[in-house]
Amino acid sequence: MAVVAAAELVLDVARGTLYVDAGAPTAALPTPPRMAAHDDQSIVLACAGDVMYATVGIESHDQAPAPLADPWITALEKVVMNLPSGDLLLENLDGGEVRYPDLGITAGRWNVDVHVAGREKALALQDQMDAEFERGNLDLLPGLGPERWLVRFWR
Repeated sequence: MAVVAAAELVLDVARGTLYVDAGAPTAALPTPPRMAAHDDQSIVLACAGDVMYATVGIESHDQAPAPLADPWITALEKVVMNLPSGDLLLENLDGGEVRYPDLGITAGRWNVDVHVAGREKALALQDQMDAEFERGNLDLLPGLGPERWLVRFWR
């Protein structure tokens, strides 16, 4: 159960939603209390904050990875995706995107699970920021938030 390759990217959350996909995102937004949704070619992550940066790690495994312990929470149990290519993008709703390096993930059928950590801290920080905005403090920009996502691929 070894990690074959891994990469971690950071992207502005932009209204609380990030997509991991191999082209244009096609999955519907998750409805609360769900934290993530997927379809055949994309995953949608519903982040706790909407004006901070989230970290999204991608791992490629040679077989089913071991379960994760605290502080990780499972957002999506094992699902199957059929990727049209191995070019994975991290995108936000406002059109920002970054491309993951080659992790050995190619076109075809992949098992995927999704986990998140730091969500409670991100929710608390978002509440604090919302209160500051209501007081007229519009200069409050948190930068990198505490929320971390991990998306694991294996065949």
